[in-house]
This record gives sequence, C-alpha cells and structure tokens, in this order.
Amino acid sequence: MANSESKKYLVFLEFVDEVEVFLKQYENDVQLNRENFAIVSLHPQIKSRLLRRNIISTDSFHFCTTESHQKLICILEKYTDQIRKECSIKDSLGVEKNYAENLIFYLRAILSYWLYQVDVVSNAIEYYKPDLIIAVGSEQPYVEKSPSLETNERYLTYIINQICSKMEIVYRSLPLQIYSKDLKRGLRKWLKSVFSRIFYDILELVIKPEQNLIIVPAIDFQMGEVLKVLKTKMGDNYNFAVVSLPFKKAIHNVYEKLLGNKRMEFNYLPCYMNRRAKQDTDFVKQKDEFRKKFFNIIGEWHYRGVHLYPWLKQKYKFGLEPGVIDATYNFSNNLNGYLNRWKPIFVFSQFSRVFPGVLGELCKIKDIPSLMIPHGTFVPVTDEYSKKEWQENALGLINTPYRYVAIQTPLAEKFLASISAQNKPVITGPILFGRKIKSSDDVKQLKRRFAQEKDKVILHAGTPKDRKSARLINFETIDEYVDGIVSLINAVDKLNGAYLVIRFRPIDGLSIEELKNILPEAKSYSIASDGTFADYLSIADLLVSFSSTTIEDALQNDVPVLLYNKYNRYQHIRGVILSPSVSKIKPSAVYNVNREQDLLFGLKWILTNHLFKEINTENLFKEYKFSPDETVKLSDFINFILEYPKLQHVEATVP
Repeated sequence: MANSESKKYLVFLEFVDEVEVFLKQYENDVQLNRENFAIVSLHPQIKSRLLRRNIISTDSFHFCTTESHQKLICILEKYTDQIRKECSIKDSLGVEKNYAENLIFYLRAILSYWLYQVDVVSNAIEYYKPDLIIAVGSEQPYVEKSPSLETNERYLTYIINQICSKMEIVYRSLPLQIYSKDLKRGLRKWLKSVFSRIFYDILELVIKPEQNLIIVPAIDFQMGEVLKVLKTKMGDNYNFAVVSLPFKKAIHNVYEKLLGNKRMEFNYLPCYMNRRAKQDTDFVKQKDEFRKKFFNIIGEWHYRGVHLYPWLKQKYKFGLEPGVIDATYNFSNNLNGYLNRWKPIFVFSQFSRVFPGVLGELCKIKDIPSLMIPHGTFVPVTDEYSKKEWQENALGLINTPYRYVAIQTPLAEKFLASISAQNKPVITGPILFGRKIKSSDDVKQLKRRFAQEKDKVILHAGTPKDRKSARLINFETIDEYVDGIVSLINAVDKLNGAYLVIRFRPIDGLSIEELKNILPEAKSYSIASDGTFADYLSIADLLVSFSSTTIEDALQNDVPVLLYNKYNRYQHIRGVILSPSVSKIKPSAVYNVNREQDLLFGLKWILTNHLFKEINTENLFKEYKFSPDETVKLSDFINFILEYPKLQHVEATVP
C-alpha cells in the first residue's frame, strides 16, 4: 500500500452483527460521502455483506505485513518461552509436559490473534490518519468459559480504546448487546456428562477385555482407513480399538459388537476422559503456584501500548485453568486407569495435543510402545521466522512424547533432521496423506463437469486459519486466502486451455454464497465443495496453494505444484521461481510465484513448457518420494516391535 491516505473516519468491523449496527447509524453518511470513510474488515463475511450494499472495505491483512509477522513471531516466542521456563506441574502419575504444552497450544492462538489485531489497528491508523475511529462492541471484553477464543470474546474495541488513548485520537464505540453462551454451553456439557456416565457404565458391563490390544485415540484424518488396512493384515493376531468416536459411529459400533459382527475394522473401547478426578493436595498446591507465576508473567506483557492482562487473567480463571489444567489432570487420571485396565500392547496416534498428548506421555512413563503418525505436513524450513512457528507446531505432530514417529515423506525427514527431536524416526512412506489415488471411470465424468477434455485443470486448495486457530507467517488468514483466489481467477481468466477448480469448505461462517459474492465473475472457474479432495486431485494437472498438506498429496501423485506467495512472506517449499526476471527456467515439480504481477507469466510458462509438453515426471518428483526399498510397511513395523520387544530401544532405524 502507499505511504498514507487521509480519511476522516476509520472503521473496524470483525463480525456480521457489527456491520448491521454500524450501517444502522452510518449507512447514509457512507453512501453520500464515501471518500470520507475507510472500512477495515477482519473477515471476508464483512466484505461480502458490505458489497451487497455497494460499500467497499479493505482487508485487514494489508496492515500486517511480512515484517509485522516476523516481529510478532519473535514476541510470541518470547512469551511462550517464559511459560515453559517458569511454569510447571507434575502430577502423581508423572505426567508433566502436557500441562504447560496444552496451555501454550490454546494460548498461542489467542496471543497470535491479539498481536495481529494490535498491528492491524495501529498500522491502519498510521496509514489513514483519521479524525475519528469507529468500532462496534464493548470496551470491556467478555470472557467465555472455554479454553478457545469464542465468537463472543471480542477484544478489538478493547485494543482500539487503548491505542486511541495513547495516540490521543477521538474514538467512538457503538454499543452491541452480546449474550453469553455459557448457560447453553454449560447445559450441553452437563447433559453430555450425564449421558456419558450412563453410556460408559453400560459399556463396562458388556465389553470384555481384549487380548493383544492396539489402540488409537480417534479415526479422523484418514486413521479409520489405516485401521481397515491393519485389520486385514494383522487381524488374526491383534485386536484394534478406538478410544473416542463421534456419537453416531460410537452407537453403531457398539450395536454391531453386540450383534457379534466379527468383521468390524475396529472396536470402540471408550475412556470417560472428562470424568472429574479428585485433585490431591500436592497437585492443588502446584496449580496455585502455576497460576501465580502465570499471572506475574502476563502482567508484563504489552505491545504497542496495549495490555491484555485484565482480560487474559479472567480468561485463565474461567476458561484456561478449568479447560486445560484441570482437564489435563482428568485426562491423566482417567487414561491411566484405562491403560491399567485394558493393557494395550501398542498405541499410535495422528496428533499429540490435549488427551492424545497425555496418552503419549503416559505410554512413555509406562514403557508402552507408541507411534506418532502426523496428519500434517512438515518441510525443510526456509527462514528463521517460519522455523519458530514450525517448531512449535511440531510439538503436537512430529516431535512428541510418542516413542516413534512415522516419516511419510523425504521433506518431513529433512525437517526432523533440523530440530532436536525426542522420538525415533521410522520411514514408512505415506500413511495419512500423500496416498496414491486410484484411477477410475468416474474421473473423466468429474472432469466433464468442469472442463473440456483438452483443457488443463488447475486446482486450488488451501488451509486458512480462523481467529480460533490463528497462526502467524506459515498460514494464510481467511481474508488472505480469499484474496489469493481472486488473483488466481483474474489470471486464469486470461489463459487459453485452462480451467480453475476451487476446492472450498465453509470455514468460520464463510459460506459458498458469500465467497461467490466476493469473487470476480468469470466462466473460467468453479467452486467445488462436494466429494473428497482426492476426487479433484485425480483430475488436476496443477495444484495451486500457499501452505497445506494437499501440496504433498499432489507431489506424491505426480501433480506439479505452484506455491503462490503473493506478498513474498513465506515459501512452503523452495522450487523454481517463475518471473520474467529469471532466466533459464526449467520444468519442476514445485514452482514459486512470489509477486502478484508474476502470476500470469508463471501460469503461462507452466502451461506452455510443462503441462502441454511430454515431461519425464519420474525425475521431477523423485526427490519428494521414498523408494519402496527405503520404507517399512506399518503392519511390518508394528509386528517387529511387538515380536522383538528387547530391540525397541535400539537407536538404529527400525527395522
């Protein structure tokens, strides 16, 4: 953006209900004197709603630059390091790591969004130099009884008020009545608790102990498919069970079990993890000391004149302590009883946060063989700032208390080699992502829905983060995600022989209808939300993304990838840079476009010199795949560990 642009009124809007309150008072003024207003929207929904009334807004990410992200990630690292250094709890069972780590997991999302908003507001004020700032909501933010950042917890006006006081700028807050969801959430939680107690008590009467039991926490992220394969290969010798299932699947599984169905891929063996465990005197003392140190730490946190302490103190008291510290204690005690009762001989999981994290730590304490199979991608870090975020993310996926970690791609192997990992690598090849897509007759029919046979299909897929799971640097905000799609549509619309398919799942309230309202009108693209991602990857000739596991899905299936990094902030994988200023460009499995003005050139080059030419794909994609002789099958690895227990602690690659 330019250096500055003076506006009389600067407006910040984050939620749809705020739009209605603002327009009720100011719509006539905006329509008559548009040049006096600058509206910053913090969500594409806001942009969509305003566009319906022909009102233009500016996305928030324009005011949080690459330099801002780099600065904020350093501040965030400082804050989390303080917690790890000064705050600790170790319960009577020996569980220690997860108390601080589970807290940091929730806290980082809250802090990332707070720091982001502070920079957006401060930089927008410096840019527009307004006479009056307008926002909607209470200057005293509300606290929900939840560890996550909920919709009603809005601290934007709280931030604006502090910044305006410091900068001596006139500020107006339009009142908005927000009703607490604590009663509804509490009632739902109580009903779930009552039902759970009854359900688990009944199951304990009908479920008999299994021999040679292997357990996993949940079946999401393709884990159900993995269990199906393992059951086929190992079902004669081992029994598989899942700790947690969605309600309908749990009922169905129990029903089939009672009918004596022996062909089920896995059993449902639930643990009442949230059962309240009586806290011993020592734990209560440690918890009090933890709280005191935590309050002392956050009392010193401030950024650009904005303090979060009063709100965050209440958030810890009503949301984080009961929802994280107490919950982790309950997980520890209940999972310990679960492991003692069912005596599993092997445990594996797809993530290590919250209760699966505690499960991994208990397995380590009890010397139960365990394996982490990350559901997300990890790649060699390209700069010191993105490394800070990836190292933090790794603590829940690839660098965990689980004894072993499945290495599914060479990129993950390189990442693990760059950090101090606490678990042993096992090269398995793709398990949860990057699976080979089977061709079928349906593929041609699917392509006909979108493009002609001779056209090349460009598939866009991304993993934007909403306010509840905010991340800096390595992931797009939702408005960045939409902005990138707009650029891509504009470029593809100028191409011949190409059609764009946007793989979209509604996120954080942004529906397909509202997305369409923001995107340009063109006949060169469609939005696809039905079916699976694998369906669309099977017809794709090129994948475009920013940062997503879908990138490795594409590379494992010989689909080239264009990483579109519009504002030159983060390169997920370093490939061939496409720009008119670069000479001697060669075909590659991965391409980088780091500026919007290079996107059309890059797409034309790929179409002309790669997609419409005969390319030796084996050589292009070789570095992103393990050869068969480098990998061990998951079933063979588990058999090896269980048949040769004395070799479990050997440092050599297994087997």
